[in-house]
Amino acid sequence: MHVCFIDSRRLPDARAAGEPRRRRVRHLLFAIAATGLLSIGQAAAQEAGEPAVAQAAAPAGAKPGKNGKVCEYEVVTGSRMKKRVCYTPEQWEAREKAGRELTRELDNRSIGANASGD
Repeated sequence: MHVCFIDSRRLPDARAAGEPRRRRVRHLLFAIAATGLLSIGQAAAQEAGEPAVAQAAAPAGAKPGKNGKVCEYEVVTGSRMKKRVCYTPEQWEAREKAGRELTRELDNRSIGANASGD
């Protein structure tokens, strides 16, 4: 620690006195940067999860086979093995539409005293 003498008093060096403040500012800037990066990551993940309107309903990167069907492996609940499913692009589109409608229906359903759905 550097000291300077003024009027026979020892005063701490200005650089040493500002160090705790610099450390707090550095930590604050790091926290802001980390929060920003996390926000960008979440926005990118959300955009990647949403299907594009102009994009075909078939799975991304899938190519039609010999008979015009597009195959994909799906995760089966309760099993480690994936199941191969093959549909035409029209069937993939109908399947996606049915899934969106089911999700919308379940989201709009109210939870009341009678939770059985009657």
